Amino acid sequence: MSKSYRPPADSGTLALFAPCVYDPVQKEELLLDPLRHFQEEVTRYRERIFKEACERNPENLTLNRERVVKEFLDANPTRRASVEVFQAAVTDTRVDCLRIAPLLKNSAFVEENEWRLVLPILLDCPTMLNNPPQFRVGKTTLIPYIAHPFPVAAPLPIVDIILGPGSDENSVFAAQRFLKSHGLDLTPRLSKVPYRAS
Repeated sequence: MSKSYRPPADSGTLALFAPCVYDPVQKEELLLDPLRHFQEEVTRYRERIFKEACERNPENLTLNRERVVKEFLDANPTRRASVEVFQAAVTDTRVDCLRIAPLLKNSAFVEENEWRLVLPILLDCPTMLNNPPQFRVGKTTLIPYIAHPFPVAAPLPIVDIILGPGSDENSVFAAQRFLKSHGLDLTPRLSKVPYRAS
């Protein structure tokens, strides 16, 4: 996708354009990745403390690492990591999870081969004041979204559209007319995924 269709750099997002993941094993691996990064951050901190404790007392090299770290921090409370260090790691993990979660889809929808433009947004981010979330009415709840106008100089680079489960021929006609009004000459297809509203 062209960069011109991405949100502006100051919008407080880390835009990601990527294919959805349908395979359960791949989903698990994707979710474990940011958690590993957080664990690595904590491990690096504890390794630094253990090294410092051993530099002060080489006998610590032969002792249990966890015990050495705990006793060293108890005796030297000023060497404890500031909350900000781990807050940064937590924030990074949150953002990574927010980027990954929207890409995980049920394997029943694999035929759609969907790509998504993901905008991971932390609502407590100062830049959100410039473009706060808006809401639209769904069937059972309010759905938040971030408004971002697309440029009108050229049509979107869309080559195929599959209408979701529950759509019918009337939906195809309506979607086709909508696309034509935006300069896109496409005929949407109906999804083959079975669906029954409860």
